[in-house]
Amino acid sequence: MINSGPKEVVIFGAGALGAILYDCLAGDDRWVCTAFHDDGKAGQTLYGLPILGTGPDQLKAGQSVFMALGDPSVRRAVVERLRPRDLVWEIFVDRRSMVGPNAKIGEGSIVLCQAVIASSVVIDPFTWCGTGSQIGGGSTIGAFSSVLSGAFVTGSVIGEECILGLRSLCSTGARLGNRVTVGPATVLHRPIPEGAFVIGNPARVFARGAPGFASRTTRGLSAVPNEIPDE
Repeated sequence: MINSGPKEVVIFGAGALGAILYDCLAGDDRWVCTAFHDDGKAGQTLYGLPILGTGPDQLKAGQSVFMALGDPSVRRAVVERLRPRDLVWEIFVDRRSMVGPNAKIGEGSIVLCQAVIASSVVIDPFTWCGTGSQIGGGSTIGAFSSVLSGAFVTGSVIGEECILGLRSLCSTGARLGNRVTVGPATVLHRPIPEGAFVIGNPARVFARGAPGFASRTTRGLSAVPNEIPDE
């Protein structure tokens, strides 16, 4: 087989996740990044590469793209907006990760170094699996979700657009509705309703949109409004 050299790709998102992904690509001879795309930072540079916008003259049909936007809902909105462009949303699996031969990984998903994904796992499209994350047998991760660094999932069903925080644990019995945010080091083993914020060990569950939760980050999670009682 003739080696045609690394494949040219651009990274969508010039924030923290885009920088992390670029660092991973720098040591991978399968890919070469030629630019970043981010409307909010267009005209700047990152790692000496141009940051471009998303106009039709800048992202064209057939372009290979890695998705590196952090907010799951924004990630979905961008993908849906750009669908008519017929972009090629590539899957990246770092060579330093461990992925079972029968694991299913959807288009546009990213698996970073030292991640471990068992063979029976299903990862739906546009999911971000951070450094050292572990997804065990019988788990399904919904589309546009983020499993952040050190998070552990086993025997769980995770909805779409969820965020699993640093070093969090979703064990057997955890079933998360869509758009659930799990705080750092949180331990879960039960169903969580759609749109909730969850934090702590034992986990405390709060309604999304309660006062103090202006965004889907965990910055406001010291407040305790509208706690949802255990089922």
